[in-house]
Amino acid sequence: MKTLRKMIHDAVCWGSPTPDGFGRHTFGTPTNNKVRWQDTQELFIDDTGSEVLSVAVVFLTCDIDLGAYLWKGTTSSSAYVADPQQLSGAYPVRRKERIWNIKGTQYITKVYLR
Repeated sequence: MKTLRKMIHDAVCWGSPTPDGFGRHTFGTPTNNKVRWQDTQELFIDDTGSEVLSVAVVFLTCDIDLGAYLWKGTTSSSAYVADPQQLSGAYPVRRKERIWNIKGTQYITKVYLR
C-alpha cells in the first residue's frame, strides 16, 4: 500500500476510552502505530459543535475512537508513561474523518488533536 510509505512517524494510541465514574477515563492497551503527524493549527468543529483550534493533525491507516489519546513516540521511549492523561504531549482525538481513495477501496483516518 503506497499510503504506508508516507507514515513516517511513531505514535502510541490508547483507544476505547471508558468513563471511570470519577470524571476520568480508562483506556485500552496502548499500541505503537506508524502515522503521519503534523504539528499544525487547524480550525475544526468538534462533536459538540464548537470551533476548536488543533495542536496537531494525524493521519492513520486504521480507525480510532473519539476521545482516544495519541502521543508522538513509542512505548519503549524513556518519556513514556502508561496513563495518557498524565503524559506530556498526549492529546485526545476531538474529531475524525475517513478519507477514501478514488476507487473507494482504501481509506486513511484524519484526526484532530486538542
